[in-house]
Amino acid sequence: MTQREIVYDESRLLYIGLLSRTPNTIFTGNYTDLRQDVAQEFYNEDRYGTLIYEAIFTIQQALHEALPRVKSTFTSKTDVIGIERLYGRNPAYRSFVAILALCATLNEDITKGEQETAADYARLKAFFGKTIRLLNGDKKKFYQFFRLACKVWMDEVMPANRNEDDLRQYMSPDSKRSKFSGMLRTVHRELAVYEQMRKEDLEN
Repeated sequence: MTQREIVYDESRLLYIGLLSRTPNTIFTGNYTDLRQDVAQEFYNEDRYGTLIYEAIFTIQQALHEALPRVKSTFTSKTDVIGIERLYGRNPAYRSFVAILALCATLNEDITKGEQETAADYARLKAFFGKTIRLLNGDKKKFYQFFRLACKVWMDEVMPANRNEDDLRQYMSPDSKRSKFSGMLRTVHRELAVYEQMRKEDLEN
């Protein structure tokens, strides 16, 4: 029963994060940021929301395959606090990081929406289609970006000058206040540095 509740909450939060003006809505519970007009367009075309839920379930599967890779990467005492949150009963953290990793993998900022409903619907419909194709194919790229997204998220919400109690206390409000687009840019900068270092290692 508990596991089913967690899976349901995770699906609900991914839905909120993907269909809101910013994935930070996952932490606020403020449904006024949910694009109800865009969601209605999906249901007008498909009353059962097949595309949305196929994308969500595909993300969930890839997310849970990526988590063990993160756990084996971040092993310091401080990092373990962040990993505990990603694995915890509250799926908000891993849902947020999964969307950050997905946007990085697809090189698309989901917060850069259109004001006009039809245009934003077309944008999100294409995004969900690309998500399904990506994650039903070679997921290696997503796994790599998930690691980077976790690092960037932990850097954002776990500053080095805080003790363990404060880290745990402020992780949720700091995640709520985080700038999604800025974190996405940082993920790509991190990747650029790693790729250049790897290239130089191969050349040497």
